[in-house]
Amino acid sequence: MTLHVEEIRSRLDLRLFMELDADVRAVRRIWRDMSGARGNTDPKFIGTYYLECARVGHALYVEPSRVHADLILRGDADFQRTVPLVMAVIRDRVTQRRKG
Repeated sequence: MTLHVEEIRSRLDLRLFMELDADVRAVRRIWRDMSGARGNTDPKFIGTYYLECARVGHALYVEPSRVHADLILRGDADFQRTVPLVMAVIRDRVTQRRKG
C-alpha cells in the first residue's frame, strides 16, 4: 500500500513493488490465517474476508500502484540473485546523489 499513497511515495528514494501470482498470494494467506495468525481460523470467515476485502483491496490499491515502482521484483524469486540487482541500483543512486 506504500506506493498507493502519494505523500509516502514522494519521500522514497527507491520504490520497489513485489509481485506474486494471485493464487500463490491466496494460498499463503489461507495458510497464515488458518494457523491463527489473525485470530480467526474459521474457514468460512477467512474465505469471505479474502473475497470481499483482500482481493478487492489488492485490485483497487496495490496492483495499480505498481506503475510508481522503480523496480518490480518477483516475490517468489531467488533472492540470492535479486539482492545484487537491488544493491547495484542503490549504489548507483547514492553515487548519483553525491555527484549532484
